[in-house]
Parts: sequence; C-alpha cells; structure tokens
Amino acid sequence: MWLVTNEGIYYATASAPMRTALNFFNLKTGDTKRVAEVEGRLSSGLSGLSLLPDGSALLFPLTVRRGSDLMMIENYH
Repeated sequence: MWLVTNEGIYYATASAPMRTALNFFNLKTGDTKRVAEVEGRLSSGLSGLSLLPDGSALLFPLTVRRGSDLMMIENYH
C-alpha cells in the first residue's frame, strides 16, 4: 500500500508477522523515515492509504483481530 503526496510517498510494509510499519519517503531530500509502527497486518483486498487534506491523520486498513475494520493514528509526525 502506498500514497503519493506533493511532499513524498507514504507506504506501509510488514515489519514482523503481526506488525505494520508506516514510512514516509521525502521526494525533496530522498530520506525515508518511519512515521509509525502498529500491531496488526495489512488488510488485503482493500484500498490503500489515505491522508486527510490538512495532513493531520493517515488512514489505512489493518487487521488486528477478527471483527475490527478501521484504525486511525493521530499525531504521527
């Protein structure tokens, strides 16, 4: 999963069997930084990442356990 913005590219990868890392690649500097790591795995078959217009929240589909569908991370900068 990935998302292109004017500043760079946000992307999610599995960092362990049940953990997901959210990263940001800065197009201007070429630097990559981890913006968050969460427990759970990427949900397959769903759309990718979404960023609120003001940049205050990054949304993504994540499976933590059966029955949970949505997670929001605030203050990830």
